[in-house]
Amino acid sequence: MNIQRGLFRLWLVMSLFWVIGVGVVGSGYIKSDKWWKGDEWWEKDPLAFLPVRCEDARGTVNVDYEKLDAFEPWNQYRTPSTACYFTIEKLRAPFPEYKDQSREEISRKLYDRIGWAPAFDGDRYEHTKIVSAVATIPPLLLLIIGGLIGWALAGFKSSAKTS
Repeated sequence: MNIQRGLFRLWLVMSLFWVIGVGVVGSGYIKSDKWWKGDEWWEKDPLAFLPVRCEDARGTVNVDYEKLDAFEPWNQYRTPSTACYFTIEKLRAPFPEYKDQSREEISRKLYDRIGWAPAFDGDRYEHTKIVSAVATIPPLLLLIIGGLIGWALAGFKSSAKTS
């Protein structure tokens, strides 16, 4: 009987059950992450809008842009506390100076212009990373510890073979 092979197989089976169990329990958390929600989330998210000072806004209210209070709580207490919000598509036509810039560059410039602290989109994989770590780190630690114990115990075997 080979104890090392048997313990490795036991570790393999238990690790598989562990990963599946963590995946089942953590699936709700993973589904709450932004990457899981897809494009629908981005279209409905307030961070999809870009703030422009209302005195600089070009276009028609409620058609090209909407005048709203700041989405971020830390910007609601600044002056101005409201802005005219454009989507990236509706911003590029009346503001040709932004046509060749990325969304991030435009957002940074507009937030600087209005005097607000930029919005933080957050980590799109926040819960996924935690669930992945909980699923993989314990089995890997157990494998390393078991391997080290097996290696240490193998040093006590007698090297002489009796027949």
